[in-house]
Amino acid sequence: MAVVGDILFYRQDQIDLDTVLRNQGNAGVRKLVEKLPDSAFAKHSDDELVAQVFAKAHIAPLTLALEAAKTKVQEVTVDTRNIFGDFAQVKGLSATKEIPFTGEEDLWHLRPSSFDLNPPRGEVGGKTIVVGIEVTEDQSDQAVAYVADTIKKIQENIERQNVQIKPFNDSLPSLIHPVVQQRRARLGKAADLLKKLQG
Repeated sequence: MAVVGDILFYRQDQIDLDTVLRNQGNAGVRKLVEKLPDSAFAKHSDDELVAQVFAKAHIAPLTLALEAAKTKVQEVTVDTRNIFGDFAQVKGLSATKEIPFTGEEDLWHLRPSSFDLNPPRGEVGGKTIVVGIEVTEDQSDQAVAYVADTIKKIQENIERQNVQIKPFNDSLPSLIHPVVQQRRARLGKAADLLKKLQG
């Protein structure tokens, strides 16, 4: 039996969701505030600038649109072993489910802090994820069970991520606000110095 896609909620370099959230919350916020043009501080209040930075810094969690999923079954040739251990090719079926999703695509590769040692597999492309398996014709029930189990595991991992993402997003405004105030204060000092030098 061949399954579709690579391991989800995993990166080769072992970077996980917790690491990304820490970086986004500290250095990431500072970087985004520093990128704001000086003119933005003259045009907008602190609260408006916080909202602008929040829109870029917050993490949009993954959500599956299961009601819009497309299921496909195709005839294929699958490799199998006979009773003597020899490889043989037999008629089989490829069963897949393509599920649209919203949220940040990078989250498919980030392990939540709570996880199991048997992560699901899938193929992410654009704004869809495909899960599926190839089986011999007499294993169709196993294909149904595999697809259902994979979707269940994906939803569990998304929930685990959300446990980390929600408090991060909730805390962002209080992280951004002092950084905006510091930048505004620095700009004020620079403007004062400019006036003194010109005077």
